[in-house]
Amino acid sequence: MNEIRKAIVNNQEIVEVDYSNCNEDRMIEVLSTVRAIIREENKPHRVLAIFNERSFLTPKVMAVFNSERLGSNLLERQAAIGVSNPKKGIIYGHNILENNHIQVFESKEEALKYLAG
Repeated sequence: MNEIRKAIVNNQEIVEVDYSNCNEDRMIEVLSTVRAIIREENKPHRVLAIFNERSFLTPKVMAVFNSERLGSNLLERQAAIGVSNPKKGIIYGHNILENNHIQVFESKEEALKYLAG
């Protein structure tokens, strides 16, 4: 799956999940796959979600994001980039309602610095 890759930054493994240009069904498929990988590895992960103007956080996508969530023991840090202002609002609301801690950054470099810290 091209959308999921791992990078090592400052000796920290970071899972990059690229939702760019994914339609609703593909976003759900990618999310389900990355969750399965993280559960199988059963260790804390640092995750970077990459979006663009063609990846939409629709109600159907958000319902999947909010179901069968990974526990905090498997998600050490989360960051997102490529997020428009409406998506930022959705993510911030999601953080509050679902007690998440996804940090939004303007650049991949900033996000990787946070995740590798």
